[in-house]
Amino acid sequence: MFEICLQNGNSYKVSFVYDYTGNHPYATHCVIKNVKTEKIIKGSAFCNPYDQFCKSFGRKLALQRALCWWSDKFDRTMFWQAYWEAIYQG
Repeated sequence: MFEICLQNGNSYKVSFVYDYTGNHPYATHCVIKNVKTEKIIKGSAFCNPYDQFCKSFGRKLALQRALCWWSDKFDRTMFWQAYWEAIYQG
């Protein structure tokens, strides 16, 4: 979905995968991949079977869960800024 380059020179690709094969719970997965090292960080959000599936809410929650292990607050902020820019650019 978008790519970001942090101050330390590392580039990351962030993508979202939706799992709604008809079986509840529906899921949204965030995959953050380091372009150089191929290291992958994942976060997932699952929809309650009684809730309405919402891609935008699932993306935000999955990204938040993927970034929760990130120690640098500035880097997390940069990911969120890149996310919002990608969303508003359409």
